[in-house]
Amino acid sequence: CLPKLLDCINSQTYKDYEVIIVDGSTDNTSEIIKKIQKRNKKIKYLYQKNKGVSNTRNKAISMANGKYLAFLDQDDLWSPEKLALQINLLEKNKDVSLVYSDAKIIDQNNNLVSYFSGKVKSYEGYVYHEHLKNNFIPVSSVLIRKGILNHVGYFNSKFIFIEDYDLFLRISKKYKISYINKPLVSYRKHSESFSSKYREVEFEELFLLFKDILKETKQTELLPILIKRIIFSKLYYYLLRYKK
Repeated sequence: CLPKLLDCINSQTYKDYEVIIVDGSTDNTSEIIKKIQKRNKKIKYLYQKNKGVSNTRNKAISMANGKYLAFLDQDDLWSPEKLALQINLLEKNKDVSLVYSDAKIIDQNNNLVSYFSGKVKSYEGYVYHEHLKNNFIPVSSVLIRKGILNHVGYFNSKFIFIEDYDLFLRISKKYKISYINKPLVSYRKHSESFSSKYREVEFEELFLLFKDILKETKQTELLPILIKRIIFSKLYYYLLRYKK
C-alpha cells in the first residue's frame, strides 16, 4: 500500500509539497520509508507508538510547514491534478477555508463501484445545517487552510471513526467551504464483514457527538435536526449490537 500511496503523491502536477508520515506499525514499514527518504527529500517520517488516528494526524499537523493541509488514508488514491485544482481554488477564493471533491469508490482490485456523489448530495458555502444532517465530505478529498485549526481545534482523540466528521463540522460551523464536482480521490471500499464490525462503535460515537452539540447549541432551529440524529444514531447502535 505505501509505495502506491507515495506514487500517487509523486504524480501530482503541483510539486511544492511535503509528505509527512507518522507511523505506529510494528512491521518493517520504517525500513521501507527510510530507504524511500534517501531518494525523496520531501518526506518527513516519525515513528511513534500507535495512539489512534486522531493523535497521529495531530502529530503530523504539528510537523507541517505549509499553509494548506491534505489527508490521504493508506488505502486511498489521489488523481494527479488533485492538489493543483484545490490550491488554485483556495488561492482565488480567500473566503473559502476548506475545499473537497467527489470521490470514486473502488474495490480491492481498483474496479469502479460507484461515485460518492451518487450516494450523498454535496453542498458548498455555509453548510453547517446540511452537514449536521449528513457527512458528505470524504476525508481524503479535503484541502484546508492550516491556520483555521487555531480557531476550531484539531482532531478529537476521543473519536476513533468519526474524527474527521467532528472536525469538519467545527469548520463548517464557522467557515465557508467549496466543492469541486470532479472525482479527485479514489476511496477503497472494504468488505462488508470488515466495515460492519465497526459500525456499532461509529453510531455510538455519533450519538455522543450530537448529544454534545445539542448541549452547546443556542440555535433553536437546529434542535429538530440534532434530536433526530441522536435518536437514529442510538437506534442503529442498538440494532447492530443486539442483532448479533
